[in-house]
Amino acid sequence: MTPTFYEGLSLDHDVDERGIKSRFRRLAAQHHPDKNVVGSTNQDEYFNYLKTAQDTLLDPAKRWAYERFGPDVLSWAHCKSIKDYFYAGLTATGPYYVLGALFMVLLSWLGYIHWGKFVRVSRLSYFPSPFMPTSFHDPP
Repeated sequence: MTPTFYEGLSLDHDVDERGIKSRFRRLAAQHHPDKNVVGSTNQDEYFNYLKTAQDTLLDPAKRWAYERFGPDVLSWAHCKSIKDYFYAGLTATGPYYVLGALFMVLLSWLGYIHWGKFVRVSRLSYFPSPFMPTSFHDPP
């Protein structure tokens, strides 16, 4: 599994621009392709990964989108602002939420989900009443 940009640069999520730049410079000095004598493609790929991570985390709109939608935002070249990334993310993930909601409604309609059962039980345990039943089992 590919690490996140934060893990790849060994940074916290609340790091500022200065911290990102200094960490990138330190790692770039170690993994720069010009320092690589043999010409390994792994070194080149890792340096490109570091450069992409720095570019993504330094741009506030890309960073906002990356934290919410993951590495898929790197392929959204048409997006420039947070609003553009928001609408692109909404169109990318919206169908999954709609299908999930429809599936939950279907399960409820089939009787597999009892909405509010936990709330009803917890409310009754806090506010006992002589008119409430003591058994919470469903009738057969």
